[in-house]
Amino acid sequence: MSNRVTAQFSLVPASDRFVEIIIDAVDGIAAIEGLSVSTDAVSSALEGSGTAVTTALSQSFVRSAKTGAHVVQPLLVASDATNAVSPLDLSGFMAPISSGVAAYAQFAAFGVSDEARSEAVAFLNLLGLSTNSKPLVIRVDGDAHLVIAALVFLVERLGASSGLATIQATLVANFPAAEKFA
Repeated sequence: MSNRVTAQFSLVPASDRFVEIIIDAVDGIAAIEGLSVSTDAVSSALEGSGTAVTTALSQSFVRSAKTGAHVVQPLLVASDATNAVSPLDLSGFMAPISSGVAAYAQFAAFGVSDEARSEAVAFLNLLGLSTNSKPLVIRVDGDAHLVIAALVFLVERLGASSGLATIQATLVANFPAAEKFA
């Protein structure tokens, strides 16, 4: 599967050092092979293969989280396919190496059927990620690399089955009261 993936993301570290954390986190993502990057004062836009986009999103989120600051990453990711095929094919996922960073996320998938949404939740559970379906979003928690890779993989596959898919997600790391709101 080689759908083009487009992503728009921001990093919001709760730290007096937020500028330094953001600059360090995105440093080098423009050098990722096959990735087009455009950055401004609000966010960064990425376009490329699912692998390239996953690498950039994971690298920036994990780097910022490893500073110890509470970090929020709003994310919009989309994929389209000119030759959409049904049904949803979730085979072929390659789990990344653990980042050692816990990510708490919630996402909404747009342009997909209820059946595909249910299959996506089952897929996330098969990966060992913790999920909780809510009326508008799906909560998914686990290792940051795995959560991000799974979300990008899902948007690629959902796009291939429907022609166009978009996921809006919010990822959080180093949340001091995570257990209270699990």
